[in-house]
Amino acid sequence: MRTTAGALRVGLTLVLILCLVAYFAHALASLATDGRRMADKMTAHADTTLSGVDAAEYPALAAALTGYLRGNLPTPQVVVSRAGIQSPAYAEQEMQHLEDIRGLVHLAGIIRYAALGAVAVSLVIFLLLRSRQPALLAQIRPQWALMAASLIFFGLIVAVLLWGVINFEGMFHAFHRVLFRNDLWLLDPQKDLLLQLMPLPFFVSYGWDLLKQMAPVLLILPLAAFGLRGAGKEQQA
Repeated sequence: MRTTAGALRVGLTLVLILCLVAYFAHALASLATDGRRMADKMTAHADTTLSGVDAAEYPALAAALTGYLRGNLPTPQVVVSRAGIQSPAYAEQEMQHLEDIRGLVHLAGIIRYAALGAVAVSLVIFLLLRSRQPALLAQIRPQWALMAASLIFFGLIVAVLLWGVINFEGMFHAFHRVLFRNDLWLLDPQKDLLLQLMPLPFFVSYGWDLLKQMAPVLLILPLAAFGLRGAGKEQQA
C-alpha cells in the first residue's frame, strides 16, 4: 500500500506542477495579447527611426499583433507609412515568426485544458479512494505533494529570475532556441520593424509584469504547503 500511496503522491505532484505551468503559460499569453499594454510598451521602448515609421502608428500595430495572436484576426499585417511611403509593415520572415508565436499562444491554451483534464481525473480518483480505500487516501498525504510541487516550481522561477538578472540577453536567446524550431526569430534590428518595435528593454518590461502577476501565487503556495504540512503533523499527534 505504501508503494501505491507513493506513486499516487508523485502523480499528484506532477498534476500540481502541470497546473502551475498552465497558470504561468496563461499569464504570459494574456500579457502578450493585451493590445493596450503592448501599445504602451511600444511607446516606451520602441525605436523605429531607421524604418521611418511614426510612433502614432504604434496603437494600430499593437492592435493588429495582439488580435492576430488571440486568433481574432487572420493576419498581423498592416500598411504603414515609411517616410511618407505606404508599405506593408512586416517582411516575410517576420510574418513567419509571428505565426510561430501564435502557435505558442495556442499551446498555452492546450496546456490549460490539459491541466483541467488532469485535475478532473485527480478528483475522480480522490472520490473513488475516499469511498473504497480511505486508508490508502490517508497515506497519500496531499500536503507533501503540494509542498513538493511548490518548491520545484518556485525553485525554477527563482533560477530563471536570477539568470535574467545576471544575463537577460543570454536567457532570452536560450529560451528562443528552446521554444522555436527555426532561426526566424533572428531578425535584423537595422531593417526589421518587428524587432525595432520590440527591442530587448521591451521584453524586460514584460518580464517584470509577468513576475508581478505571478507574485501572489509564488508567495501563497509555499505558505499553503507548509501550513498543510503543519496541520498534518497536528492530526498525527
